[in-house]
Amino acid sequence: SPNADPLHKVTIIPRGRALGATMALPEKDVLNHTRKDFLAEIRICCGGRIAEELVLGDISTGASQDIAQATQIAREMICKYGMSEKFGFQAFMEPSQFTGADLPPAFSEETSREIDFEVKRLIDEAYADAKRLIGENRDKLETLAKTLLEKETMDGRDVEALVREIEGRNGHVVTVEATRIAVEAGKAVAANAVMIGAVAAMEGFPLERDLLKEVLLETVPQKFRDLNAKAFDMGYDAISKRD
Repeated sequence: SPNADPLHKVTIIPRGRALGATMALPEKDVLNHTRKDFLAEIRICCGGRIAEELVLGDISTGASQDIAQATQIAREMICKYGMSEKFGFQAFMEPSQFTGADLPPAFSEETSREIDFEVKRLIDEAYADAKRLIGENRDKLETLAKTLLEKETMDGRDVEALVREIEGRNGHVVTVEATRIAVEAGKAVAANAVMIGAVAAMEGFPLERDLLKEVLLETVPQKFRDLNAKAFDMGYDAISKRD
């Protein structure tokens, strides 16, 4: 897809409250963004949450930043850039909270509700598209997650080489956007299982380690159990050795 920036680096090493990070860099200076660019970014934001649902059978707070970013992009498309088919070529900007003036709302409550509906529509459609792409590239998600557990950090060239290798086995080509969505999904799968193991170790339940891991694996599809078992052990051991 020409509408997604190429991947620069992905890591599952925690930084602050983030369980990892995915970074993309444009190949040249970008002075303008199109509607397709924004929709591609929203789809990429959805990758981690979709992976949690499909692979782990549950959802977590890990996607909070992605949700906020997707919502902001969709709202700005409608309210700032006139990229909504429903509202067309107009802007809806509320007065600044720092003006101190007692100004009336910039638009009616009915319009505000319609904007909310349009934001939801854009995000729901992007989510469905991202879920379809992940389904079509499930093998890449699994391979990327396994590789991230081994290497912890990969640059864009590493990921590109890995994807090419998988494509060679499958006989089809994946887009830049699909690759980034799969990377987000693989990162979420690896990082969440590592986090669960780390939390278990911090709670100080060494006798229940195997039981805790068994409970985790019961929520995961059979084909992903080895991957999540390894991730759990990685997180658990990292905290235990530190202590």
